[in-house]
Amino acid sequence: MQLTHILTPDEVQALVTGYAENRAALANFAKKQASAELYPPGAALMNALVDTFYVQGSPPVAPPTILSGKDRERSIISILASHSASLPLAIHFYWGLGEGLTVAELAEHLVLVGGYAGMDCYTGGMGTLRTTLTALKGLFQDGIHPVDPITALGAIQSAFSLPKPNPS
Repeated sequence: MQLTHILTPDEVQALVTGYAENRAALANFAKKQASAELYPPGAALMNALVDTFYVQGSPPVAPPTILSGKDRERSIISILASHSASLPLAIHFYWGLGEGLTVAELAEHLVLVGGYAGMDCYTGGMGTLRTTLTALKGLFQDGIHPVDPITALGAIQSAFSLPKPNPS
């Protein structure tokens, strides 16, 4: 099945709606993970990135950057695809969808990355995109409804054989 047909337009819209209802969820989760579970001295770097480029906090605070969310995600997807970083790439594919990128744009971006970084980046990225979209498709087995970003993150992590996130 073509990548652009894995999710229906209504399913993509449900993902976008769920993301829009809690745009800060993934950035808040990233900040918590960086300070609590990774390398605490590295938390300052993660916090600076989140504070500069992402909607975060409760209540949500807009970042001071001039980059749009779409441009941010295009940049990050290019970097991660060129490094074959499957799980982070998958998360940013979802984040890009939430920010309004289409599946076709994500796939086309991988073609460009592959042209400059190598065919393995293209094929690996396409495999990661297929796995991500298939995992997100599974969230609609009981019908189409907005999906919270942490629920989407859990589905993505499960597809890459990682435990689901604990948001608390």
